[in-house]
Amino acid sequence: MQQLASAPFVCLFCFGLSSACAQSVQSVPSEAEQKKVLEKLKSTFAKDYEKKTPKDMAALADKFVRAAKDEAKESPAKYVLFGEAIQLAIKIRDISTAITVAESIADTYGKDVGKSLLSNSLASAMDAKKYLDKFGDIADLELAKPTEPKDLATLAEKWMDSIPNLKAENRASFAWRARTLLISALRGNQLKGLQKAEYEKLCQQAEDIVEAADAKSGTFSLYQGKWLVQYENKFAHGYAISVTGDLAYEREVGPDGRDYPVANDFTNAKLVRKNGDVIVVFGKSKLIERFKISGEKLLVEHFNPATDYPKKRGMPGEGKAEE
Repeated sequence: MQQLASAPFVCLFCFGLSSACAQSVQSVPSEAEQKKVLEKLKSTFAKDYEKKTPKDMAALADKFVRAAKDEAKESPAKYVLFGEAIQLAIKIRDISTAITVAESIADTYGKDVGKSLLSNSLASAMDAKKYLDKFGDIADLELAKPTEPKDLATLAEKWMDSIPNLKAENRASFAWRARTLLISALRGNQLKGLQKAEYEKLCQQAEDIVEAADAKSGTFSLYQGKWLVQYENKFAHGYAISVTGDLAYEREVGPDGRDYPVANDFTNAKLVRKNGDVIVVFGKSKLIERFKISGEKLLVEHFNPATDYPKKRGMPGEGKAEE
């Protein structure tokens, strides 16, 4: 989530200190304390709550997280601010941020509290309360902060196993989280042979779910970011792609490592979906490239002239994300 500059919020919430402040794990504020804080929060940020775009809701969640971190550990406002942030994040399907907030909650109030808030928020936002136990298992594993490839892959399987229980419009966020975990698990050489192949297949299934949702909404979230594509002929293209599919052709690198100028009519283009493919047309239809995401890679076929697409084989290229 983007970082927003904001003044500390401590002065907004001046409530009594709890006797639990001496404990290493803070007690959860009473319902009465939570209600008092929430009423003030809703009043203070009434205009922010009225904004319903994902960007605005992400900004509000980020504001609440920053505010919560400024609050004293014993302040009831800390708990309420974290709780509101986690719900906002899940509403906009930002599972990664929700998990990060749940980790902060667990650090302050104990793992069971973080698990409960995360699992209940997931069940509520996904309209799947009868699967609360499944979400509880997922939250428990997430808050264990796994790092080993096998543990990451097992957690990804849990996310994927929950997808059939969700409505179609809610599945992409679970698939995205599973994909993120699988990409981390598949780095390096710890997963091998049949096991690696199975997890690569599961990652592809997750990407297919995300792509289907993107196709419906007209977005390209899998392709978003900066890429350096290396082609078979040793040339490389530097692309910047937005979530809406706008592509900026920023640089061309020759086999000698030197940057070459990019013709003006090639610098800007747009991804489109055609015949089940994601393609981009450059230079007034002079050439076409076909894109496909596979894990961390952007697989590219370069068709020049454009009339070679789709009947002939294009020159292959492979893109890696740039920082």
